[in-house]
Order: sequence, then structure tokens, then C-alpha cells
Amino acid sequence: ASSSVSVRQLLPRLLSEELQLYFTRVTLAMERGSPTQQDAALLSVARDAGTQELVPFFSRYISRQIYKHIGEALYCHTLIR
Repeated sequence: ASSSVSVRQLLPRLLSEELQLYFTRVTLAMERGSPTQQDAALLSVARDAGTQELVPFFSRYISRQIYKHIGEALYCHTLIR
């Protein structure tokens, strides 16, 4: 029996403006923030129940960042926390 898998493209424009801004702030904190800002961003994502729509976007962001910074163990470790 063959099964059909449907894969949809991630479309940020379908997210609310608030979620788009939240995603941008978290990713900027991870890229340019101090360790304290990074920890705060990760804690916010972990505790905020309203961000489930962002999971695929965060997954894509993390995989791209790890690929881009593969030689930077500390940064990669921070991303996968």
C-alpha cells in the first residue's frame, strides 16, 4: 500500500504580526545577543504556550544556523538547548 505525505512550504506571511515579531526578536537574540539575552530568549520560547505555530520556523532556523556555524560548538550547543 502506498501512503501519501503532504509537505507544505513554510509561509511566514501566514503568521500573525505578533508571532513574526516574536520570531524575529528571538532569532536576533540568538545571533547578536549576549549570553544573558540568549538565555532569556530560550526561556521565553520554552515557557510560552502560544508559540506552537512557530515550531516549524524555529526548526528550520536552527538547522540552517547549525549548518552555517558547524565549527562553532558553543553556538551550536546554545541553539539546540
